[in-house]
Amino acid sequence: MLAKNGSFDGVFFGAGFETKLTDRLSLKAEYRYVFADSDTINLLPGIDLGGFTANDFVTAELDPDIQSVRLSLDYRFDFGRSETPLK
Repeated sequence: MLAKNGSFDGVFFGAGFETKLTDRLSLKAEYRYVFADSDTINLLPGIDLGGFTANDFVTAELDPDIQSVRLSLDYRFDFGRSETPLK
């Protein structure tokens, strides 16, 4: 039987912005911070050693805190359609 890995409870927060450079070109930036609870994961799931599993001997405790920054330059395609503003 395979063990379930990679499910951590926690929260994240972040902020971002987008600014229009031209009619079709914009610049986006985002920062995200993830704080998750610690958990023990199985490094060798599903390996049976005759009544024992490899996880009885090999495990790891993870306490993930992740910070990420994303920057993108976006182009909006028109494909021949014209947009009419809402009134």
